[in-house]
Amino acid sequence: MKSHLSISDFEASGRWRLPKGWFEYIARGTEGEHNLRAMYSRLESLCLRQRILRDVSKTSLSTSVLGHDLSLPVIVAPTAVAGLMWHDGEVQLGRAARDAGIPFCVSTQSMTSIEDIAERAAGADLWFQLYIFEDRKLTKGILERAKSGGVDSIALTADTPRSPKKE
Repeated sequence: MKSHLSISDFEASGRWRLPKGWFEYIARGTEGEHNLRAMYSRLESLCLRQRILRDVSKTSLSTSVLGHDLSLPVIVAPTAVAGLMWHDGEVQLGRAARDAGIPFCVSTQSMTSIEDIAERAAGADLWFQLYIFEDRKLTKGILERAKSGGVDSIALTADTPRSPKKE
């Protein structure tokens, strides 16, 4: 990992390590990938504002998001079925996030229960991605389980009222 300097480096490792279908589930977009290309274009247009001749002996990337103190301005995004991509994927993500001092947002479609992740990645700042189901009792039950697992931040997913199409 120390030789990884860009997103492309990580993508190449994923392409090499994962079966093709799993890699494409993660790396590809839906509906012609128009939004995926637009997102990459926007990210590539960002530039850091260089400041020279400044004291950098006490720099910090820490910040606060929704009342959570983070060591970096990063949150591990919900990664559906991460347990299929890597053995114990969700637990490993929770532990890595904990060790980095950042939150891990557990996916509604996680292979591992929120309770198990909370127990086995003890001390992790767990958030939860929520899809609201037509069956509101199911949604309420999921929220109660997340709360009992120590979750106090919810990421509401509202962009998938219908299943997207992978072309």
